[in-house]
Amino acid sequence: EGLKYHPDMQIVKVRNSYICAPCCYDYYKPYFEKIGIELVKGEKDPGDKYPYDVLYNVAIVGKYAIHNFKYTDKNVCENIKNEKINVNQGYSKCSVCVVSDNAVITSDAGIANTLSDYDIDVLLVSEGHIELEPFEYGFIGGSSGIIADDKIAFCGDISTHPDYEKIKKFCFKHN
Repeated sequence: EGLKYHPDMQIVKVRNSYICAPCCYDYYKPYFEKIGIELVKGEKDPGDKYPYDVLYNVAIVGKYAIHNFKYTDKNVCENIKNEKINVNQGYSKCSVCVVSDNAVITSDAGIANTLSDYDIDVLLVSEGHIELEPFEYGFIGGSSGIIADDKIAFCGDISTHPDYEKIKKFCFKHN
């Protein structure tokens, strides 16, 4: 229930279009048509429990697509042309704050370790410290998003995070 309306659990950008879960396709379609962006219907609806709820939770970082690909919707997998980086974390978009085409912030040590083999600058931050009811905590990627070429928005007050100064410095480093 706590993830039911999170867009990153329902929809993913693939090249110049978006693929979304069939259950919300009719909801999103008029909004996408209005702004001239193609919306493609995925194959399956997310399930209620992990790992069946992460079908569309793919982190797109520049030329890479990061996810646990054994759980990715078939239609998403077939349409992704990015280089696929497989990670154990199914909540990969939730776990990855995309800063630029080659920079991310995460609290997931496994993702950070895997991405160190690629040309992606990774800032590993402390786990937790992000509220998400009814869970113990949420993830930084799920609470953030790029809203302009040089702007990231965070839900809540990012300055309360214990790694705020490191996060701020890292974001400025990547413009």
